[in-house]
Amino acid sequence: MNKSKKVVLVYPSLGPYHIARLRHLYSNFGGDDDVDFCFLSIAESQRDYPWFSAQEAIDEQHFETLYPNRGLEEISTTRAIIALSRFIVHRKPDLVFLYSYSDPRSVFVAIVTVLMGGKAVIMSDSTYLDFPRSKLKEWFKSVALSLFSGAFVSGVRAEKYIRSLGFIERRIVQGVNVVDNSSIRDFLSNKLKTEDARNEKYFISVARMIEKKNIEGLIVSFSNFVNENPSYADFRLLLCGDGPLREDLQQKAIELDNGNIEFCGHVRQPELFEYISNAKALILPSRSEQWGLVVNEALACGTPVLVSDYCGCVPELVIEGLTGWSFDPIDHERLSKLLLKFAKMSPASELEMRENCVRVISDWGLERFSNGVMNFVRPR
Repeated sequence: MNKSKKVVLVYPSLGPYHIARLRHLYSNFGGDDDVDFCFLSIAESQRDYPWFSAQEAIDEQHFETLYPNRGLEEISTTRAIIALSRFIVHRKPDLVFLYSYSDPRSVFVAIVTVLMGGKAVIMSDSTYLDFPRSKLKEWFKSVALSLFSGAFVSGVRAEKYIRSLGFIERRIVQGVNVVDNSSIRDFLSNKLKTEDARNEKYFISVARMIEKKNIEGLIVSFSNFVNENPSYADFRLLLCGDGPLREDLQQKAIELDNGNIEFCGHVRQPELFEYISNAKALILPSRSEQWGLVVNEALACGTPVLVSDYCGCVPELVIEGLTGWSFDPIDHERLSKLLLKFAKMSPASELEMRENCVRVISDWGLERFSNGVMNFVRPR
């Protein structure tokens, strides 16, 4: 009888997105005799992702946390490296999926894995549009990537970037960034049986209120849209999220004398999906965004999208005129015109676009993630 292949997926912490993917992977392939899965998180939560704090107990045997009830920021890099290394030495995995090639914790795990005779796969959604690049940093990334035998990436932009770092002849698979489309659709179908708010006149943005999300640019564009089109002055903009720039952004909205902008704070799932599903469109105006999972969620809700050209998901999910449109995040006039396009859209055209959204995102469900992992576990 062949020995089971030990497979470990490592994350800094686990949130709803990760849990849904990993549970789907385990439910479909975890019972196979030739695969032994372990899903490992360093800590229970991360300060930068408060919505990723443990929202439910992970008591399944295949989930493990090195530091339960602790935030990642409370654990020194050295302590984390030691704990991770001990785990790898003790478990002796054949294959380890890691979350970063620039985080020393992840890189050390890759080193220990290779020294123990295993293989490492990098999970990455970095693209060439993320940040300004320096030759020295790119060289260090190339060195770190030499430890990995494969890459599980988000999409075409991430694949292009990782190939530019010298990752040429090794296995690359797309599909690491997906959400639980089925659960979203099930939740909404139950809600929409008793209430229908499709006549709501608002746009929505879901993002942390930090510089790179470009919420100020969105506020300016929306204000221009309202001021230049009095017949659509009843449209609102809902800003869901929180962060250090919230007070400044609220002041900006006041300066522009726009009472149509509502700051909703952090809205938790699944209630967030109601907000999104009843919007005319979801807007993601980021100046830097490796992927943009909220776009996945919007399409699963049947809601069209307006997405910055700098978001990694644009080639796969933003199909011009079918699921929405992309735009230059510093071009306020372009975004204002796109808002007007949605405001003027006929009910028939809106329904057709909503159906397109659900159809397109159907290819980006949990199955894509699970099959992607298995592409490395059982290479053809």
